Amino acid sequence: MKKKDRSKGFNQASDLIHNLFKKDNTALSQQFLRWKLWHHWREVVGENIGKNTDPVGYYRRTLYVWVKSSTWLQEMTFMEKVLVQKVNNYLGKEWVSRIRFTMDRKSVPEQATASQEMKDFISK
Repeated sequence: MKKKDRSKGFNQASDLIHNLFKKDNTALSQQFLRWKLWHHWREVVGENIGKNTDPVGYYRRTLYVWVKSSTWLQEMTFMEKVLVQKVNNYLGKEWVSRIRFTMDRKSVPEQATASQEMKDFISK
């Protein structure tokens, strides 16, 4: 009697999940890209920027980024195009067309705000 090849089933399942994440128009793929960016933020933008900023929302190709101070807010506005390019390069697609910087997390559109539970999960 032949043993079942369990790795084949695993490969099929992982291919299915990978394909779900690759599709641009699904809510699942959008959340996955968001999670990936949030989780690797410092790697994407660099350590110095990463410890003074935090991505807090995404809505209609706009990334909302909280900044630590007014000085950082001004500095980041000059770097918007570079950061858009870094984010899109990291994700491998044109996912962000602009970045809005804020010192007030409440100014982020409600639909774009990541729940604290999601952020806690990501940080683990």
